Amino acid sequence: MKDDVRELEREAIDRRHAVAKRTNGGRARSALLLWLVALAATGYVGYRYVDWGAVRTPWHSAHGAPSAPSKSVAAEAPRVQAPEAPTAVAPAEDTAQAAGSTPSSLDSAERLHRVEDEVARLGADIAARAPDQRAWRLAELDYLLRIADHRARLEHDGAGASAMLDAAADLLGSIDDRALDPVRVAVDASRQTLANAPRVDIDAIHDRLAALRQSVAVAPVKLPKYVPAQATPSPDATHDALSRLLARLGSLVDFRSRDASQPPPLLRADDERYLRLNLMLITEEADVAALRRDDAAYRKSLVELDTAAALYFEPSDDRVARIRDEIAALERLPLAIALPDLSGALHALEASSAGRFGAGASSAMAAPPNRPSP
Repeated sequence: MKDDVRELEREAIDRRHAVAKRTNGGRARSALLLWLVALAATGYVGYRYVDWGAVRTPWHSAHGAPSAPSKSVAAEAPRVQAPEAPTAVAPAEDTAQAAGSTPSSLDSAERLHRVEDEVARLGADIAARAPDQRAWRLAELDYLLRIADHRARLEHDGAGASAMLDAAADLLGSIDDRALDPVRVAVDASRQTLANAPRVDIDAIHDRLAALRQSVAVAPVKLPKYVPAQATPSPDATHDALSRLLARLGSLVDFRSRDASQPPPLLRADDERYLRLNLMLITEEADVAALRRDDAAYRKSLVELDTAAALYFEPSDDRVARIRDEIAALERLPLAIALPDLSGALHALEASSAGRFGAGASSAMAAPPNRPSP
């Protein structure tokens, strides 16, 4: 009985200790929270209302460093210095106050007026230097002749060069100037030389390659052909049972050989599809090479196409024969043709401009005439 009473007393004491600990912990947390709030409020009040510029530390007192002026002193300074300002500023300030605007708005308006005046001045300068119609036509003529020479020398485009020369001839016809007669003669000579030069019809080559691409897509694939194996002579006088058994088994199977240089006997559906896509891609490579006037790449693509057609397509089929004949015809077409030199008309124009306007006029023909310098 006494042990039970002691046990109950001990449990009551433990419960009182636990309640005391929880109460003390809550009070400590509340005190810490209040201390942090007071510290934050003190910092805010010090930042908001204390003039730190007027505070002098012991280091300032020892070294004599000047302290920063306080906000009140800085606020009083303009009022003290205002009467010492020049009298010429007062009318401007009165006018600004009367108009209800600030000095910054007056500065913006003044800058805007300056920009408008500068734009007007530049417009008048450009209008005064505007070239006449003849100068623009000469600049256009120089551009057409340069493009024609570029098309002939770099791009090997006879049709494009001929179109540029025709436009230059029409432009010369609209300019009434006897000093440009050498240019007219040179342009006519270039047109005649270009007309007699051989040309390559790139559009026709493109159409023929497109038709060849469609033919490759439906050409029949070569079927396997087996070569019968030659029969080997049987050995003489073989009467044993093993020899007779081997001979019997050999008569049941017929071994045939296939040339190793030939393609596989049967192409799977995926292999045949990839084969046709590859050959169509080769025709597109030949088409791109023709557009670029790249003779080496053009002929390389056609050779690859003919080799693949001979290896994988059925040679006895008429469609395959027509494909190979078309490839051979495309290989015979001259792609890289040397066009004549068309720079004579451009040199004649530069010589005419140099003789009429001075030595620096020929170099200025490439740029727009009378362009103001920056």
